[in-house]
Amino acid sequence: LSNVKNFVALNEYVKRTAIELEIDESILWGELRKLGVVINKPSRTLIKHSTKEKPRESLERQLLECLLQRPDLISQATSQLSYKDFSNENYSKIAEMLWQKSNDGSDTRVQDLIDNCHDEKLRGLISNLFLQSRNLPNLEANLNGCIRKLNSSIMYELMRSRIAEGDDLTLLKEGLAEFSIRKKLS
Repeated sequence: LSNVKNFVALNEYVKRTAIELEIDESILWGELRKLGVVINKPSRTLIKHSTKEKPRESLERQLLECLLQRPDLISQATSQLSYKDFSNENYSKIAEMLWQKSNDGSDTRVQDLIDNCHDEKLRGLISNLFLQSRNLPNLEANLNGCIRKLNSSIMYELMRSRIAEGDDLTLLKEGLAEFSIRKKLS
């Protein structure tokens, strides 16, 4: 680790190592400082989420944070949502990875997701989502709330698109059918 010059890469390696060794990152950073490694950290705004994040994207992010912290809850999410329901493209890709690994019975640990992801941006996003999830209280209740709100948001957007199409009777029938299906799932 002490030979890595790029902070972004070093940060990623420290995160991975800390997860693998099940220790706090600060221990590794302290050891690197002892070895004389100069740590020129960029601003921590990399972990903060954009203030322009849409409410639905915020729900999607929270849902992924819960699932990365508690992979045992993935089947609960997959039974009620599709990864295609995610409006944020990157969140959708991460959800697809989680859904696929869960369906295959593969290991869904964060480290394995990061190792099997070839997109550097997504690896960083997975790491950040996992780190953010440590601050969430009651992950299962939070997950259930996110699923409920996402399903409501999906229904609202479906209704708006149908209204724009102008067929009120079809809209009503399809809306009621979709609502019934999603209600049974939640």
